[in-house]
Amino acid sequence: MSGLAIALKETGHNVSGSDSKRSQASMEVESRGVHVHYGVDVAERLSDADVVVYSTAVKENHPELLAAEIEGITTLNRGAFLGTVANSYSQHIAVAGTHGKSTTSSLIYHVMRQGQLTPSASIGALLPEENVSSVLKNGEHIVTEACEYHNNFRYLTPNIAVVTNVEHDHVDHFPKLDDAIRSFCGFVSGIKAGGAVVVGPRVPEPVLSVAQSMGYKVLTYGSSNSSASVSRRVTMPEGEDVTIELHNEAPVRMQLRLHGDHNVENAMAALLVGKELGLSTEATASAISSFGGIARRTELVAKYGNARLYDDLACHPNELAATLEAVRRRNANSPLSVFIQPNSYTRLKVHLEEFADCFANQDRVFVLPAFAGRDSPDKALSSELLVDKIEQRGVSALFISEREALEGAIIGELASGRDVILIGPNPFGDLLAKLEATNARFDRASS
Repeated sequence: MSGLAIALKETGHNVSGSDSKRSQASMEVESRGVHVHYGVDVAERLSDADVVVYSTAVKENHPELLAAEIEGITTLNRGAFLGTVANSYSQHIAVAGTHGKSTTSSLIYHVMRQGQLTPSASIGALLPEENVSSVLKNGEHIVTEACEYHNNFRYLTPNIAVVTNVEHDHVDHFPKLDDAIRSFCGFVSGIKAGGAVVVGPRVPEPVLSVAQSMGYKVLTYGSSNSSASVSRRVTMPEGEDVTIELHNEAPVRMQLRLHGDHNVENAMAALLVGKELGLSTEATASAISSFGGIARRTELVAKYGNARLYDDLACHPNELAATLEAVRRRNANSPLSVFIQPNSYTRLKVHLEEFADCFANQDRVFVLPAFAGRDSPDKALSSELLVDKIEQRGVSALFISEREALEGAIIGELASGRDVILIGPNPFGDLLAKLEATNARFDRASS
């Protein structure tokens, strides 16, 4: 929401907003000239509004929505509003998938920008080139992150769709994997006639079948006999050096500044989209090779002597496993300590054993209290239960309930020469600033 508000403001629209309390996101919006209301009378908030846009976190009985209805003001949820904006572009690329959406869509934006196009974007992370998550420009192209939660991507009708993978997540909305698969099938069926679908190796057959039955151009990647597959790969401290085999075309080499199997797949998706947009394979590969990643995705944020501190957003056990694998590949001989805040009680409940399995190859894990997010705290399901499950796998695990203890534990691990990764839904920026201010060896400048 904050990214769209900033983008609309910067394109000349009169934008205001409201929030229950001041936050880092709302303060950033205010710094860009958007007026944000906190606890102000509803009538004043809506006095000049033509449209009221709301997120999935806002309930239907919210006073502002009820007031807008009385006043006859159009109300749109964020997904519908994004569809209205994005579908007006003649070249719309939408990136869907349980994992990898933000990195892949940001990669595609980078490819288009390097290819001298004038792209717009609306994604779920800060675009490295823009330091905002959404930009709206006058060109023909836009890339959007197509979120499956509450079927929000049903409002998008792209020319090119990417589906990175489909797994069981957002369990409050998709009780079973089949529910998620049906949702993705619906998304794919809504692509513009004559469009293309770029499909990853872990996309279920029903989704692929819908794409084929609709007559779209289907491009696959990541497995044998795909439109793009890996024929050579060397992992280096600075990234992955890969050679990609392309159907009916000479192989292409990419020297990625990213690590892990998932990022090799993301790069192949971006390569196929670039080709589909008419950009040369060589130029697209060069652009991908220059991409440095996005914030909070295995991001190196600081060093403490020779020890490194990473930050990541991983919410799902498969994301967590991919992140830990990427860090291990990057620093094969370095011990690693993990600090994790589980994101959502419902996700933790459904995937508890899978989360614990992720740490089977770790030797030190610190678990913070779970983050409720959209759901309510569950007294029967605490982070301490995850600690027990991890210890049952022969791994040392410790529950940390206090912020002060967290700071001391992080510095203790770094001081012992161990790399540390912080994993959780909330940014650790304030914590990093405090660690930097109180520890002379803590160096964020070298990150």
